[in-house]
Amino acid sequence: MKSSLKEIDTSIRSGLSILPSADSSKIFQTSIREHLQPIEEQLGAMSSELRTMREQKQRAPSPTAPSLATELAQTGEAATKPKKDIRQSGCKPSPS
Repeated sequence: MKSSLKEIDTSIRSGLSILPSADSSKIFQTSIREHLQPIEEQLGAMSSELRTMREQKQRAPSPTAPSLATELAQTGEAATKPKKDIRQSGCKPSPS
């Protein structure tokens, strides 16, 4: 990959050397800065947003999970409740 980058750099610099009175190093550095500035601004904004989200997450208490005793009690209640039968609910079975 480094060799590919060196080839690209060399080809860009050789293309810039064709320009008559321009200093290729200044043109190259200026164009990179122009392209990187919006990216740097977006990176700064995203970093700030992430920092804010982390701080909010640290402040918010995590919901407490029910204890084992609570879960067993709830399960026991569901198991001990009688299930309604069709005859008890007053509904007529559908004709088959």
